[in-house]
Amino acid sequence: MKVTQIDGSYVVESLDTNLDNIAYAAVASELIQELFASYDVDRNVFNTVVNYSKSIRQRNVRLGTIILGWQMLSLAGIMPQHEAFNTGDGIDLFWNELRIHTHMNPSLSLRNAMPTILAYQWGDAAPIELPGTVWKELERLLFSYCEQEIGKQLQSVKFLMSL
Repeated sequence: MKVTQIDGSYVVESLDTNLDNIAYAAVASELIQELFASYDVDRNVFNTVVNYSKSIRQRNVRLGTIILGWQMLSLAGIMPQHEAFNTGDGIDLFWNELRIHTHMNPSLSLRNAMPTILAYQWGDAAPIELPGTVWKELERLLFSYCEQEIGKQLQSVKFLMSL
């Protein structure tokens, strides 16, 4: 981060001038605000958000935001935790509800990737390796599912789609 003095005032200039990165970070921020009341954030949510913030300094902001979005939905109790995906407990019901609410049919590749997305430990040296088509599907489904669960389209998603 760079600080510049102009006419006695200090201006903070971000090193990131990529509008897409800024928009994806805004999506993450708005999603957190919509899913968790300020008094309702537990330690897991806090740690996940802090680690996401550290991670996106060196890694792809878009992919990090997609991972964070699904993890936040899980931590908010809107979708199952990663353990349920490993045991299969209630997962068919989740996929059916997701299909009904979003009018999207998740691919087998996306279904297979979801436990990895939810269990991802921020700071892992190895990134999640998925085909670009799966990342796009995860993103579209995330935005659609959030809109259904929150009851409105996030303003930051609207802005992102306008870029």
